[in-house]
Amino acid sequence: MGRQYAEGIATTDIPLEKQIKWHLTGNFYPRHDIRLVDVAVKSINIFNDNKLDILEGDYSSLEEELSLAEGIEFRGKKTINPSECIEVLRLDTWLEDTEIEIKEEEE
Repeated sequence: MGRQYAEGIATTDIPLEKQIKWHLTGNFYPRHDIRLVDVAVKSINIFNDNKLDILEGDYSSLEEELSLAEGIEFRGKKTINPSECIEVLRLDTWLEDTEIEIKEEEE
């Protein structure tokens, strides 16, 4: 249900920020903090703006650390990179080319 809901709102004229807010509060339990909307939108835009480089294997744009809102941490840090954000918040519906595999960091 959650994936279909995200795909449904992604095809509307509703502003991206509102779509992401609905996604974060309606498709997860417990709900994600709405203060993540900003970093989620930035991550989507970074991916879409650099999609040609990503297709050619240059993932550097997805590795830049983005600051999280005060009081929010991801894996013990106050930043998240676009690749991690897209993965954990399941933002692939808003990517212009979902055929691209996002490079996962090796741990």
